[in-house]
Amino acid sequence: MYATILKHTEDNIQFLVTGIEAALANALRRIMIADVPTWAIELVQFEMNTTVLHDEMIAHRLGLIPLTSSVEPDTQEVNFHLNLIAGVDIEEWPSELLESDNENVIPAIDGIPIVKVAHGQKLKLTATAKRGTGFEHAKWSPVSTCFFQQTPHGYQFEVETTGSLDPVEVVQKAIKILRKKLQTCAEKVIVTNH
Repeated sequence: MYATILKHTEDNIQFLVTGIEAALANALRRIMIADVPTWAIELVQFEMNTTVLHDEMIAHRLGLIPLTSSVEPDTQEVNFHLNLIAGVDIEEWPSELLESDNENVIPAIDGIPIVKVAHGQKLKLTATAKRGTGFEHAKWSPVSTCFFQQTPHGYQFEVETTGSLDPVEVVQKAIKILRKKLQTCAEKVIVTNH
């Protein structure tokens, strides 16, 4: 298997893979979507919420904010804190206001709106992020788009990330996982002569 990078940006990569069958190309695609681990907010504890959104809706929105996942911290959980009171004007509270206990796990993209608030509204919460995979829930998938097409030279992939991991890192981790799965499969195969 040989891979050639055709285009690489901050959140997108296009590459050509040669020397593999369609089944392996599809396995690589599926692993990028569902098996590469990232961080996402899993649990939210509210102390106060006087905004127009219900606790469940805010928790859902927080869970979908991509978190940086390149550096793997020593802990299994990372806590985020938010304690805000709205000023005079209607304002939007964005993702960068979340304060993380671990500087390696923070919102990957600034400006993602959590909630719009009016004068005097309050929101105080603690959110817990955990590592997981897209197989468990889409919020842990490191890619927003991942597809391939057959060309005369091999299989051309296009991968767009959520910002939690660099696209090259997603591909490298997926290849490592694919190798491990193939090795496990090869070890379990029993060859018999008839």
